Amino acid sequence: MTLLGKIMTFVVLILSIVFGVIGMMTYASHRNWQDYALDMKAKFDASEKVLAEAKSNNSALELQIKQEKVSRAQAIANLYAERDILDTEIKNLLTERNNLRAQAGDLQERLAQSSARVLDLDQQIGKLRDEKIGLIDAVQFQQSQVVRLIDEIHSTDYTKETLRERAEQLARDIAEYERVMVAYKLDKNSLTDFIPPNVDGRITFVSKSKKGLVQISLGTNDGVKRGHQFDILRGKIYVGRLELKEVDANTASGIVTLQEAPVRVDDIVTTKMLLRDKYSITANK
Repeated sequence: MTLLGKIMTFVVLILSIVFGVIGMMTYASHRNWQDYALDMKAKFDASEKVLAEAKSNNSALELQIKQEKVSRAQAIANLYAERDILDTEIKNLLTERNNLRAQAGDLQERLAQSSARVLDLDQQIGKLRDEKIGLIDAVQFQQSQVVRLIDEIHSTDYTKETLRERAEQLARDIAEYERVMVAYKLDKNSLTDFIPPNVDGRITFVSKSKKGLVQISLGTNDGVKRGHQFDILRGKIYVGRLELKEVDANTASGIVTLQEAPVRVDDIVTTKMLLRDKYSITANK
């Protein structure tokens, strides 16, 4: 049943109820049939007017329904077209997925082959690394032996030359001291103030801008004074001799007056060799 049929049925039902009510009222009131007819005619006209309005509304509704059907049909057509496009895209994506799966399979196979090759190369590299480490250790051992022998040779040469120079210097110093002592009528005890204390220290600074300038870890608190001399040692190597020029409480600086090897930080400075050899005083060990 269409919307118009439903509306007409509803209108007829209303009219039937209206006419029934009118009939009952007429029967009950025994009104004049002419007045009743006029009244019924007026009501009928009103009903026709309502029916005309209902028909007009029904026509508007039918037009709206037709427009809605056209709109719905257009939307459905668009959806079908969109579905066809999506079906095409899905087919393309499925094809692309299958191609990618095939490529992934090839890549996995190549990856497995590459992994096996890498594992083999890693094993070979491990063997070569072990051989390299063994060769490096052997070379380093030989180099250390060569360096040790060269250091011993240099140390021996330095010590020999130093001892010779020191012997000559000691002879000159003794002669000079004797001449001065005789000139100023001094004895050997007059020179004890210039004898450095029996101490050891270290080089704490080596100047790069002023040649031969160094700083040591000893000062007046250790009994050292300006003019005191120190021998510089590095292990068994005799490096040179230092004469102090400036002395503070805990540090002192001086000039290297005799250099057999480059002076470095942490080299040992000592007066024990000077005390033992130059002043014939036994050094404490």
